[in-house]
Amino acid sequence: MKKVLLVLIAGMLIAGVFSVSAVVADNTNKKQNVQKESVKKQNIWSQLNLTAEQKAKHKEILKTRKEKIDALKEEGSLDPKEKRAKLQEIQKTTNSEIEGMLTPAQREEYKKYKEEEVKAREEARKKKKAKTSQEK
Repeated sequence: MKKVLLVLIAGMLIAGVFSVSAVVADNTNKKQNVQKESVKKQNIWSQLNLTAEQKAKHKEILKTRKEKIDALKEEGSLDPKEKRAKLQEIQKTTNSEIEGMLTPAQREEYKKYKEEEVKAREEARKKKKAKTSQEK
């Protein structure tokens, strides 16, 4: 009886270790993806060769976006769907303002970047969905 109990406890410990290592690996992957995304965004802005005036305008646009998002987070009366809709509107406005400050050539390059970003996000969602359905 003691041997069976010890085997069960050992099995549970081993299963726990594997579960924890899987969670740690998943969190590490998420952090790496965020870092890669940050590097990509920095690269697009350096590739566009913004003028000093454009850089200042871009910085102001992002500051305004952050203020709006922070205010939205503080808003307690909105349900999640309303918050999501407002967040999407803020992002849409931000993108329009950014596109408006760019030259036609820069705008074209920026649009290509945004399209690639959307495709990458869609592929990541598909992979995540496939992974979760395999786990079930």
